[in-house]
Amino acid sequence: MKMKNKILVAIVAIVLVVILAGAGYYVLADNNDDDSKETITVGYCNKVCYESFMIAEENGYFNGLDVNIEAKIIPGGGTDVSSALLKGEVDLAAMGDTPAVQNLNTTDKTSIVCRYGYSESMHVFVARPNSGIDVDDLSTVEGKTIGVQQGSSTEGALLDWMNVNHIDTNKVTWKYLKPNVQVEALSKGDVDMIASSQPNPQKALHLEGTYVVGTSEGLGNYYPLILLGSNSVISEKADAVNAVVDALKKASDFMKDNHEKAAEIAANKIGWAVDDELYCMQQITWEVGFTQEIDVKSLEKTAQVLRDNGQDISKDLNFVERSIMKP
Repeated sequence: MKMKNKILVAIVAIVLVVILAGAGYYVLADNNDDDSKETITVGYCNKVCYESFMIAEENGYFNGLDVNIEAKIIPGGGTDVSSALLKGEVDLAAMGDTPAVQNLNTTDKTSIVCRYGYSESMHVFVARPNSGIDVDDLSTVEGKTIGVQQGSSTEGALLDWMNVNHIDTNKVTWKYLKPNVQVEALSKGDVDMIASSQPNPQKALHLEGTYVVGTSEGLGNYYPLILLGSNSVISEKADAVNAVVDALKKASDFMKDNHEKAAEIAANKIGWAVDDELYCMQQITWEVGFTQEIDVKSLEKTAQVLRDNGQDISKDLNFVERSIMKP
């Protein structure tokens, strides 16, 4: 009887060892599967114009996929995200039209993945009280100090607006400021006017006596929000790139169907009022694509504005050829 019990115990022990070994194998296999997934890093800013990425991350659209999507928040604006892409710090980078044009002009190693949003009125120019700028006589902008981020989409829009309104760009003082210090500079009187995309204009308008001098609306440009990627990543990690685009499409659909919830998510991430975020989000059409009318013509116009204002932008720059999503 004792011998039978010993044999039974031995059999049970062997069975447990086999089961545990099998379980360990599957755990290791799962971990190895995770490690073997392609990883792609997406860079964007924690501010208005980048809500698609915030929503995609918050709602888990970047998770549970056959690829690992790592979201990396870049301080500053689109020019900083563009710089991160050029330095190889991110694989994909979100930015406005001007940084995108300048990036594509700087290197032949990046391409357009898609556009994820657009708005004619994206850029707003706000003056401090007693600035001396008369909205009915825009020549009064001359002689004033303007705060704007150098190389930004807003700078391109501002240059175009000044040209259209016959304001001599050589007769203003340019003060190049990062987005996070523009409103403070306006409140202190360090500048007479700031030119920026949201949320800065909305924040500035909460200051007593400030007022809108102009916007980018009506200049014939949709100011597309562009996702660029390195050509090597686009070629070698096509599935991962497609997964990011699909996630942005889901985020766009969510924002269209859930305005207030989307604004709440973005406002919490940005750190400002939900009402202000909702207003700003509603100024932008959140849509993934790339078309001749919205994107190609707008990018060509931006490139020409930059040329007209002394920037060395190649006339051979072909935005259709440089896009993986054909119009």
